[in-house]
Amino acid sequence: MILFATAGMMFLASGLDLIITFLGIELMSISLYVLSGFVRTDPKSNEAGLKYLLLGAFATGFLLFGITFIYGSTTTTNLKIISANLQNYQSDFLFWLGVGFLLIGFSFKVAAVPFHMWAPDAYEGAPTPASGFMSAVSKSAAFGAFVLVFIFGLNGTNEQVRQAIAVISVLSMALGNIIAISQTNIKRMLAYSSIAHAGYILVGLASANELGKQGILYYSLAYVLMQVGAFGVVSIVEKEENKSLDIKDYAGLGHRKPLIGVLMSIFMFALTGFPPFAGFVGKYYLFASAVQAGMTWLAVAGVLATLVSVYYYLNVVVNMYLKEPAPETIHNPNEIKISISGAFAVLVSAIGVFITGILPTLVTKYFERLF
Repeated sequence: MILFATAGMMFLASGLDLIITFLGIELMSISLYVLSGFVRTDPKSNEAGLKYLLLGAFATGFLLFGITFIYGSTTTTNLKIISANLQNYQSDFLFWLGVGFLLIGFSFKVAAVPFHMWAPDAYEGAPTPASGFMSAVSKSAAFGAFVLVFIFGLNGTNEQVRQAIAVISVLSMALGNIIAISQTNIKRMLAYSSIAHAGYILVGLASANELGKQGILYYSLAYVLMQVGAFGVVSIVEKEENKSLDIKDYAGLGHRKPLIGVLMSIFMFALTGFPPFAGFVGKYYLFASAVQAGMTWLAVAGVLATLVSVYYYLNVVVNMYLKEPAPETIHNPNEIKISISGAFAVLVSAIGVFITGILPTLVTKYFERLF
């Protein structure tokens, strides 16, 4: 299923035709439906898979209607042709209705508010490695398609669409961070925080300038590293600590397993946006692009949302180092059983988060060649 999803993501990232984009999204989505309900004996997994499937099918309808309306207005699904003739459709209601439907469909795929309902249950019910894959890699691939269609295909669209994207961005940042505060399950916390991160990336899409494009690509890469690393640590702890997914069960983890504690702290600081990690640089690019585009209010909203996120991310660190574990949560404190592949993925993610944070030009120079 992961290979099928990866194939779909490759279509998404390289397709310059709306039909190819749709096929890539559906190939990826169908694989994710199976992954979210993979544990057939777990009621939560079954519920997650069914909910994701039903809501995903609903979003697919919006995508299809959007593509149909755009094709009916332009007689093509090729993004290059649409981009070259965009001026001819400025007053075409059918065309912009199609763009609106595409916005709804893509917002569902990246779990942006108010199309986010599936994400917390799907991430919690799926096996933890699959949750990391779904929340990080698939979201970044969906944003790649978002950029291809709305920036390269529709030239950043018009002012009204950009304002709509900005509103979705603010709602995602606010709701994702606020609800994450009250979560006690770490997978649900990361799920709601991923909704907020979708909002951060949408800041660059609403800006629709060169800095915004770079910010989207850079932050997508940083987000994959941060989120894969965080879910990797959760997976390790889940196996070692007898399926501990409550944040309170991380109490004392930094003393019992110092390396795991340090790695988790790195990812929590990076997701918050502390320097010198990649999360800080990515947010700087995105918020600066909003200021450059005359959307200072959007940048301010992003900064305020980031301040809210400090509470629940650092709550994990506080639990690991400043709280004593309950006796029943300690399982073989001196025994460490970490798979080589899991440890490798987490270490590579941590190194990547640090290097791309202190040397962002290594990444941005490559992205400049894409434009």
